Amino acid sequence: MNKPPPDTKDAKNEAGYSIRVVSRLTGVSADTLRMWERRYGFPKPQRSASGVRTYLPADVERLTLVVRALKLGYRVGETIRLSDSALRERLASSSPSRLGQGYVQTVQDLVDCVIGDRPDMLRDKLRQAAANLGTKRFVVEVAAPLLTDIGDAWFEGILEVQQEHQATEVLLAQVHALATSYENSSGPMIAMATLPRETHGLGMMLTALYLAASDARVRVIGADTPALQIAQAARIFKADAVGVSISAAASTAAVREHLDVLDGSLDKSTTLWLGGKGALRLDTLPARAVCLNHWDEIDDALQSLVSRSIP
Repeated sequence: MNKPPPDTKDAKNEAGYSIRVVSRLTGVSADTLRMWERRYGFPKPQRSASGVRTYLPADVERLTLVVRALKLGYRVGETIRLSDSALRERLASSSPSRLGQGYVQTVQDLVDCVIGDRPDMLRDKLRQAAANLGTKRFVVEVAAPLLTDIGDAWFEGILEVQQEHQATEVLLAQVHALATSYENSSGPMIAMATLPRETHGLGMMLTALYLAASDARVRVIGADTPALQIAQAARIFKADAVGVSISAAASTAAVREHLDVLDGSLDKSTTLWLGGKGALRLDTLPARAVCLNHWDEIDDALQSLVSRSIP
């Protein structure tokens, strides 16, 4: 490993480097280093007698490997727990163009923009990601992981409420901008909604965009919608399927009641798609319902509707 630049030597003592210097050496913000420590247990700094974080040269070297992997498009969770040798092997076998020619931003870059109150930079990076990756990869590899990481950072107290709201608005604006390119899709009709008291609809919007980019015709009914109104809108749109997003915070008992009403009100030919972490907690589902929590499952479900419409 190369020696630290001269201007950092004064900040190194017998206990290691300060968090400020580690941030400068690795390009990872101090707030992000603290978040990784809480979430993943690395980097695990030593503490001086006064409680100040200090990092060893080995920590800096390992962080450098992690950052290189992130720039190739790997997620923090899948790299930070690997051994140094496994990290180096992964880096050696990875192509620099893994995320598309010219694209080197990572989801962690975007999270740092949120933490640092830089919405304009976040907006620019999202546009760059969408342009380089295309809509479906943007949703799968950038937007959905970013939404998860923002939620985790808010839960862990790293983000203030206004930061979370601001980031959500920026991401939603990018989703709306991309969605305008798919207004003339010709595939199966999918109506999207969330149930009563489910006010966060960005996950639903990301799924709607993914479906639109897969040539589905998508109509977003909206968040926090009564089951009878969802069924009524589905009939008006002549929907082949209704997609309902259920968050982890939703009451399982209330969700079951709403789904029973929705199941009894939809046309017999309309399929019911359920997604989100809350859907995984449901031990029983209506007969027509399908739980979709992976993008390939959504692809398969959409293809089933296409096949069903072919005489």
